[in-house]
Amino acid sequence: MSVNNVTGVGIGESDADKKAKDLQLCRDVVMEIMNLNPSQTQILFLIQLLGCELVHHEQMVEVVTMTKEFMKGQNALLVPDEE
Repeated sequence: MSVNNVTGVGIGESDADKKAKDLQLCRDVVMEIMNLNPSQTQILFLIQLLGCELVHHEQMVEVVTMTKEFMKGQNALLVPDEE
């Protein structure tokens, strides 16, 4: 099977195969991050930063709002304490 150099998808590759490759890439990224031994606060901060990268505005707002709620009182860089 030949592979398209731009997408990494093989010619004749099924949607299921592409989804499996996409999921594996995500797992690999998570594994690399976890190899750095981040704290729980750092993981939430990473989720918040990734949420800011979402194109769909409503999804971005929900992810950022959720992480801000979890991080209240932890003095995270992007979430000032509310007094």
